[in-house]
Amino acid sequence: MRKIVALIAMLLLLTGALAEPAEDKVLIDQEGVTLTVNPGYEITPVNGDELSLSFQGVIDNQTDVPIELWLDNPTINEFQVNADVRLVVDDMQVQPGNKAKCEIWFMLSDADVSSYEEIESLETGFKVFDAANYDWLFETDRYILKGDADVRK
Repeated sequence: MRKIVALIAMLLLLTGALAEPAEDKVLIDQEGVTLTVNPGYEITPVNGDELSLSFQGVIDNQTDVPIELWLDNPTINEFQVNADVRLVVDDMQVQPGNKAKCEIWFMLSDADVSSYEEIESLETGFKVFDAANYDWLFETDRYILKGDADVRK
């Protein structure tokens, strides 16, 4: 019996080792700015009974100006929702030639949603702001975020 349990455990470990890991998704690769989102999401309580959904990522700024990344018309199930991009560091701007980890979050409560399974559509566009010249650099198409950060335009 011990041999069977050990064999099953070994097969499970081997199967897990052979499974392909989820890949990061590049959402923006334009004009020197790259936004890469890690696979997976997290649902977190906010302000007591409200919930937010977040994706983790990295912003890479290879421009010659400090930039800010903003969400453009974020929606859940066609409801406009409060959402934002927050850098891990206490700054809103990614300096030229630097990278910054970020969190992209959406308020589930704004769409009367309390779990990921209730989300039929989660969409947003992005705007990149030139913080040195107080001007928009560019905006992207809208993205549909589904599953474990399975992203498509």
